[in-house]
Amino acid sequence: MAKKKIGKIDIVNKALNIIPDTTEILSDTIKSTTPLVEKAMDRRFESQQQLVDLPNLIDLNISEAKETLEELGFKVVTIAAKADKKFSKNKAEGLVKMEPKPGRVRQGIVVKLYYVTEEIVEESKNLRSNTPNIKSLIKSLPKRNPKISKEE
Repeated sequence: MAKKKIGKIDIVNKALNIIPDTTEILSDTIKSTTPLVEKAMDRRFESQQQLVDLPNLIDLNISEAKETLEELGFKVVTIAAKADKKFSKNKAEGLVKMEPKPGRVRQGIVVKLYYVTEEIVEESKNLRSNTPNIKSLIKSLPKRNPKISKEE
């Protein structure tokens, strides 16, 4: 029994001897990585400081939207959108999409502004009116008679 106790005491002593070494290694590791972490945090803070708000200008007139963004220091490209059903209720020369989306962005980036013309609005209305109404199509289908028996 004495040998078992001595064995357990030896294990505890070895563990206690390892703890200071481990603590020293961890402390050295933390000291050596601290400058790297601080540098990364500083870079992140600096990049966050360079971000500005890109306002949501959807539905504004394309000229007003472009002027507003240029005054804020953005480079602006205007692009006529393709006709789409969702543009059938928009006003001509209205902004319908922005890339990137509104939010925090790097200062001075290129912003693409998509707008609709009168022709695009008309095409969009035609697309909407030419799209079949699913509900009316379903109602026009012949009703199934569940009592029809299968003849073989």
